[in-house]
Amino acid sequence: MAGAMHAAVRRVVRDPGTADATAELGGTVLAWRRPSTFGYQRLAIVWQARSTMLPSREGRTPMSGFLEPPEMTPEAQRLFDEDLAERGHVMNLTRLWAYQPDTKTGLFDLVQQTVEAGRLDLRTRGILVTACASAFGDSYCSLAWGGKLAEVADARTASGVLRGDDDGLTPGERALAHWARTVARDPHGIGQADVRVLREAGFDDGQIFAVTVFVALRIAFSTVNDALGARPDAALRASAPRSVLEAVTFGRPIED
Repeated sequence: MAGAMHAAVRRVVRDPGTADATAELGGTVLAWRRPSTFGYQRLAIVWQARSTMLPSREGRTPMSGFLEPPEMTPEAQRLFDEDLAERGHVMNLTRLWAYQPDTKTGLFDLVQQTVEAGRLDLRTRGILVTACASAFGDSYCSLAWGGKLAEVADARTASGVLRGDDDGLTPGERALAHWARTVARDPHGIGQADVRVLREAGFDDGQIFAVTVFVALRIAFSTVNDALGARPDAALRASAPRSVLEAVTFGRPIED
């Protein structure tokens, strides 16, 4: 680990006037303003935590799933750094998509296009993802997005959508949740009457198309993750509300 840590730390600079310190780790700049003993202890801990996300001496990264670890590339490191900046850890699905980082980026560029076209805010996206992921049997996205929905709504609403209980939703949101589950479970069974329900709920045909593509792209993402054995991150066990954890009784278990 010491070797990996040494390779990761590209530069440490201390300001002689303030004794502030900055370090560059894998393209991420970290800063400390306390030159005290506690401050240097904290620096070492952060370095150690960061080093666990770096490739091994063979140029590969730890893996969760059925495939061997992919070779580390600058594009994969970018995905890792984004996870670390946003979440403080590298997600198991990111390790998997390190095989084709540009494909993941392209996929979510398409997702973002549907978000803009459908005018889908975070709450709406949370409803769509938790509804389709739970119907599809994907525990990973169900836990991750169940937690997000709990933040913008509440835990009871989020766990309800995961179980198929939409009482906490508005009529329009219930129509979207039902549509997402139907697209995930039985797209061939959809008919004009189903589309009419969305129109009557206030959605125009452009929004209906965007919502459908959004759900389909999320299902494609879930399919890859599930098929190749990516387990929900251990961090979800602590971050997801208890009711959300209890509602997800399907799919792959959270990693140990």
